[in-house]
Amino acid sequence: MDQAISAVRKASLPTAPAMFTSWMRFSTTCRCLTTRAGCSSTGAKPAEAPAKGPGLYYMDTSSAAAECVTLFAAAGAQVHLFTTGQGNIIGNPVLPVVKISGNPRTVATMSEHIDVDVTGLLRQELTLEGAGDAVMAMLLRTASGRLTAAEAQGHREFVLTKLYRSA
Repeated sequence: MDQAISAVRKASLPTAPAMFTSWMRFSTTCRCLTTRAGCSSTGAKPAEAPAKGPGLYYMDTSSAAAECVTLFAAAGAQVHLFTTGQGNIIGNPVLPVVKISGNPRTVATMSEHIDVDVTGLLRQELTLEGAGDAVMAMLLRTASGRLTAAEAQGHREFVLTKLYRSA
């Protein structure tokens, strides 16, 4: 597994750790990112056609989880890494939704909905690199066919975007 993670890291953006940390911050408020090889950054307006070419893309979406994940899938995402503090059972029929939580209460009460537990960060039992490795390992397993918690439980929420901002 370590060799697979290393291979993904080598094939990823040169600034993958910084990009991943930024992604997690944006994802917490359901601001979705898609990445392509390269380092440039391009912004997009709501309902704008996706930009083409290499870079890191920011998509301003609804904060409603089901709508956000649906828009992320429409933008071409293959897997959605969904950070959740309060716990959210969201799934999607188009792409797998990997739930990541660092909230001990959420992990304790909703463990069947969480794919990656990073609560060790708060107890200083897990480094940021270790948490990143756990997420990367889950991403590789999911991309290789492992069902996410949402898929295993049949969560398939799907919301078409409205013509105006909804949340």
